[in-house]
Amino acid sequence: MKTKFMQFIASLWEGWGEVKQVVENQPETTPLAANPAAELVKSSPVSLTDRVNRFLQSAYDFRYNLLTEETEFRPAGKVGEGFSSVGKRELNTFCLEAHARGIACWDKDISRYLYSTCVSAYHPFLLYMDELPAWDEVELTSKGNVTRKMSEMGLLNLDEFDKYPASKMPLLKNLMQMANLNLCKAYQRNYRNLPRIASFIGTSNRFDLLSDPTGSRRFLCVEVKGKIDCSHIEHKQIYAQLKHELLEGVRYWFTAEEESELKEHNKRFQRRSMMEEILYACFRPAMTEDKDEMVQRLSAADIFKVLKKQNPAAMRGVNPNAFAQQLAPLGFPRSRSRYGNYYSVVALPENTFPPANLDK
Repeated sequence: MKTKFMQFIASLWEGWGEVKQVVENQPETTPLAANPAAELVKSSPVSLTDRVNRFLQSAYDFRYNLLTEETEFRPAGKVGEGFSSVGKRELNTFCLEAHARGIACWDKDISRYLYSTCVSAYHPFLLYMDELPAWDEVELTSKGNVTRKMSEMGLLNLDEFDKYPASKMPLLKNLMQMANLNLCKAYQRNYRNLPRIASFIGTSNRFDLLSDPTGSRRFLCVEVKGKIDCSHIEHKQIYAQLKHELLEGVRYWFTAEEESELKEHNKRFQRRSMMEEILYACFRPAMTEDKDEMVQRLSAADIFKVLKKQNPAAMRGVNPNAFAQQLAPLGFPRSRSRYGNYYSVVALPENTFPPANLDK
């Protein structure tokens, strides 16, 4: 019995040695076999992005509007069809169409492409000018042509222009002469320098519209005597002619003589304040043919005192310094003597005053 037990122990010892030898002869770490599913998971984001991009590019045409800062789309190949802005509904529609084609994507996968630089950018105004046809050499602005009225692409219509108070005119004057705009758009931290594109147009049922004589050259006032016919206006050829003339170096600014003619033309549209009405009722600028005894040399303070005495209610709220600055634009030239500035005026009947001591 004892002998059999010892033999059993010996056989176990021999078997254990063989197992240990086999394990020691094997490498410590056995390489794992490649898992196809794992490889698919690792590469799926890249392949999914490619599939989404190929789907969007094949199904739609996209472009990024620099003016509205929106992505626009239209069906692929529809050259004559207009673009529409991409909204939440359209984004969900793209996602559902991708699912129908077997692309398991999320809406964020679609957005990643739509709101990236993969979508080419464009500016609507520059695109319009680039796509203009060649000018057909027909002079659309010639005298007697019924299509002289032009419509700007970027146009701000100041309807009922007379409702804007005179206090707003300096701001409008500044806006009309700005070539660039520094704007900080919504949800942006930095200001951007943008080119000024818009032009201004206005309508009114009155004639007393312009309140600043020095700024009237910025306006071209036209009296409309009949119904305006807006049909059959060749906008593309109008802008094609404009573009052609600019490229040829044709002058696009007014000369000094033309500015004077424009100011003279706009005089009938000038608005007179109560202060101006009283001024013209009491005085007129002196002329070379006036006799010396008729001419009075008065300071701005003297003229202001006369007007205030003549009509205190109308002169209430008028600043003397501002009044002095308006005399020259209103046609009263300023002269200078050793006693200070003066204005050569002629008092109208019933407003003759003794001359002040402001002789030359």
